[in-house]
Amino acid sequence: MSSKKSSVTPRAHRPISAPPSCLGRRMVEKKDAPKKASNSSNSSSSTPSVEDWLDSELSKIVGLEKVKDQIRSFLKNLRLENRRKEVGLEPLGNNDFDMVFYGNPGTGKTSVARLVPKMLQRMGVLSSHAPFLEVGRGDLVGSYIGATEQNCLAKIKEAKGGFMFIDEAYTLTPEDAGKDFGMKALEIIMQCMTSNETGRPYFIFAGYKKEMEGFLKSNPGMARRIAYKFHFEDYTTTELVEITMLKANDKKIVLTQEAIQSLPHLLDSLFPPSVRTIWNGGIANRLISDSLEVCV
Repeated sequence: MSSKKSSVTPRAHRPISAPPSCLGRRMVEKKDAPKKASNSSNSSSSTPSVEDWLDSELSKIVGLEKVKDQIRSFLKNLRLENRRKEVGLEPLGNNDFDMVFYGNPGTGKTSVARLVPKMLQRMGVLSSHAPFLEVGRGDLVGSYIGATEQNCLAKIKEAKGGFMFIDEAYTLTPEDAGKDFGMKALEIIMQCMTSNETGRPYFIFAGYKKEMEGFLKSNPGMARRIAYKFHFEDYTTTELVEITMLKANDKKIVLTQEAIQSLPHLLDSLFPPSVRTIWNGGIANRLISDSLEVCV
């Protein structure tokens, strides 16, 4: 019996071959979801410190040690600024939290970005209802005069008091811009960043390193205002093995010991660096999905 393959093709790249059927059969076995035991007596009424909470959340993210250290340093800076404020000293920074995340797809940029407003909420810097809005070029740029301004203002209003995460932000400034409306979107965002309006959203601009450097060069004023820059590295083979095992566990799938031992070689042989660059953590989902399909 043959099973129909799902088509998952990276943008502008050749499709990746699925693992051989023999690997898929021995690699995965479905298991029943464990029953959750309820024990209200074990619940704790104590609230962990922001530092403890952050360490707990970061421990759930594979790799990215440099980014994690930067996030911890960011928290320490917040603590310092709060302390200076308490004793009547001027702040060392401008308390703007606009950021740039450099990195290839699948390197955890969105996951880390979601932690930032949660951390600021726990610090009391943001409201507990502060929004986190994920947008791309299609959400901001219109196809006719006036549409871009309308779209941008609507999204800025929606993200007010929180964060707007702009993925592939460099697409707002294409090299052959011409009459492209992306520059208009960037202009409106810049106006928001430089305004003194209470509760204006903070922005996280994300994308490939090279393209994002060009994006910032296109607007030096914006580059000067962004104090926080994070570099997300591609995952190593060891980290991809760990991610694959975690994702399999999330899907209630048991990896046999034989499969676990074969994962490093499988990843290195099927997913060379040129492929990892455009997939990274997404490789784990693809690997598990393809293996399940050949087992059907």
